[in-house]
Amino acid sequence: MLRGFRIRSAIAAFATLAVASGASAPARAEATRIGGVYGVLFSGIPIARATFSLVIDGDAYSLKIKMRPAAVGRAVSSGTVDAEAAGWYKNGAIIPARFTAHSEDEEDISNVQMLLGDGAVQQSAASPALSDAPDRVPLTSADLKGGILDPASAALLSLARPDDVGTKAVCDQDIKVFDGWTRFNIPLSYRSTETVETPSYKGTVVNCAARWVPVAGHRPNKKTVVFMKNNKRIGISYAAIGRSGLMVPFRVTVGTLYGTLTLVAEDIKATGPLAQTASN
Repeated sequence: MLRGFRIRSAIAAFATLAVASGASAPARAEATRIGGVYGVLFSGIPIARATFSLVIDGDAYSLKIKMRPAAVGRAVSSGTVDAEAAGWYKNGAIIPARFTAHSEDEEDISNVQMLLGDGAVQQSAASPALSDAPDRVPLTSADLKGGILDPASAALLSLARPDDVGTKAVCDQDIKVFDGWTRFNIPLSYRSTETVETPSYKGTVVNCAARWVPVAGHRPNKKTVVFMKNNKRIGISYAAIGRSGLMVPFRVTVGTLYGTLTLVAEDIKATGPLAQTASN
C-alpha cells in the first residue's frame, strides 16, 4: 500500500486544490462557476480521481476539493480527502478567510480548521499534532503573516495584470502556504506555454517549475524533508479562465522518493462573467 498519502501531501499537490461559509453569499445567476475533474496517477498508475469546484460571486469565493480512490487505485491507496475554503476575490487578489480539511487512510485520520484574515492565520487547529521533536524548526507568529494562503486557496492563481495570461509573468510567483502543521513557500519559475483541449475547455496553459522551500514546523534532517527541499521534479501547469487573469491548476507533478505523483485535468468547465471571453 502507498504510505503517507495524507492531507499534507495530497492537498499540497494541488498547490505543489467550504461549501460557502459565512464569508460568501448564496451564488447569484451571474456568479462565475468553475469545475474540474482530475485524474491522479502514481508512477503512471491511476490511483484516484479528484474534483475541483469554485464559485466566485461578487467579491466572495468558495472552493471545494474532493479526492477518492479510483477502482484500480484501491489496491494502492485507500486515502480520501475533502477540503473546503472560502474568502474574498478583490482587485484580482485571493484573500482566504476559512479553510477546513479532512482526510482518512488506512493509517490515520487528519483534520485541519483554519481562520485567516488580512493575509495572516488568525486561528488554526490540526490533528494529529506534530511530535515533540527537539530538532523541529519552531513555528512563530511572524511565520503566519504576510500573504499566507491555505492549501486549497493556494491552488488558485490570480494575475495583477490579466494581459500577462500566457506569458512568463504567470510563473513570477512565490506562494506562501500554511497547511495547519508547517509553513512553506512554493517559488515558481517559467518553463513553457501550450494550448490544451478537454471536452469543455480549450485555452492557454502555462507550465511552471516549482520548488518546496520549508520555513517552519519541519524537521530539517528528516529524509523526506531533505528530499523535497532538493526536489527538482515539481511542476504546476495553470489554465487560464477567459482573459480575467484568474488561473486554475491543469496539471501538477511531484516527484517522490517512491515514484511520481501526477494530477491532470480530464476536463475543466467555466461559466459566468469571468469565463465569457474565450482564452484561446
